Amino acid sequence: MTTAILPRLTDLVGAAAEKLIETRPSARKHIATGRWGDPLVMWKAECALVQKRLAAEIAAARVSSEGRALYDLLVSEFDAVISPDPSKAVGTIMLTRTAGSALVTQPGGLIPKGTKFRKTASATSSPPVRGAEYVSVEPVFVAPYPGNSIQTVNIRIEATQSGTAANAQPWETTTAFALGETLFDPLLTMSQGWAAGGSAAFSTVKLRALAQALSQGQYGPTAAALAAGVLSSPGVSRFAMQEYDQTGDRGTTVIWIGDDSWCWSQQLENTALQTLQDNWLGFGCTVTINPIDNTRASASASVMLRDKRNLADTLAIADNVRAAVKAYFDNRPDFYTFRLSSLAAVITRSDRRILSCANPVVKDVLGVTLTEPSASLPASTANQILHYDLDATKLALAFLTPA
Repeated sequence: MTTAILPRLTDLVGAAAEKLIETRPSARKHIATGRWGDPLVMWKAECALVQKRLAAEIAAARVSSEGRALYDLLVSEFDAVISPDPSKAVGTIMLTRTAGSALVTQPGGLIPKGTKFRKTASATSSPPVRGAEYVSVEPVFVAPYPGNSIQTVNIRIEATQSGTAANAQPWETTTAFALGETLFDPLLTMSQGWAAGGSAAFSTVKLRALAQALSQGQYGPTAAALAAGVLSSPGVSRFAMQEYDQTGDRGTTVIWIGDDSWCWSQQLENTALQTLQDNWLGFGCTVTINPIDNTRASASASVMLRDKRNLADTLAIADNVRAAVKAYFDNRPDFYTFRLSSLAAVITRSDRRILSCANPVVKDVLGVTLTEPSASLPASTANQILHYDLDATKLALAFLTPA
């Protein structure tokens, strides 16, 4: 018989009861309901608390732990220097102004620090847009500009609240952002906005990937060191990496990054690159950082159940399938590709009541069926990579049973 890692409560209390009876045999008849049983009940409660604490410590000593336990493991075992606190999204607002007459020069003026901007919520968008507010982090002087031409002004911003709501998806950058107050010149209008890096505390996906990278990367300038460095950068949670050796790019490592929401901003990229250069790059290493381009997707599949009685209520089965499919697209190192056969297997494994899965299909936002992407990262250092952001609410499942 395998020895238990933790002693059972019955073993502990039983040993105490046996010792008590050995010392005072007359106590036997009073253990179950009498006063002699009270200390045993008290010891059992104390042992239960100790057992719970020991179990938590054992779990926390493994990378498979969650939340605060995983963070504490990173700090104690891998010397990770990261903040456990939620972070705010950072980004850039682009304003433009145009005058109709070449004879009119637009006046210069100041856009002060703390100027307000917002991302307007929309429940009717697909997927819905979450609202957020931002402020500029530095004053920006806008120079006078001649008419009949276009002037562009870039303003660095930070969200007023932490969390992922302020992260901006690619399809939100030109439609969701708006001015939050009146500027010195009404001709200055919103053009585009980017924001990324907002997160809740303890992203398990990021912490686990960071632990795996630190286990090797903290000892030398290796690929694992670059992975550890980019994940140590505030706001970065997702990445892919490849080293290039062709002429012109030889010795260059490209890292594609995104935040918890698969969003990107120039400030997020600048911070990540600076973190690598300050603490992680070895002599002679060259790194380029590119965005992960998040693109919307939907999916459908036929799901064969083991028993026709399960057709009466498929809500729980559908929830399990949606969670598994979402994890398949989000939590793999090769998130930039997918295989329909793998998707079918993921659906089949998601619930014991499922017998098999057939005909999985992945579509883009326009409803066009997508072919399986290449399993390789881009051949050029200048190319972006795609993450297929599955809208779980649009996962169409047809439930069947054997004839």
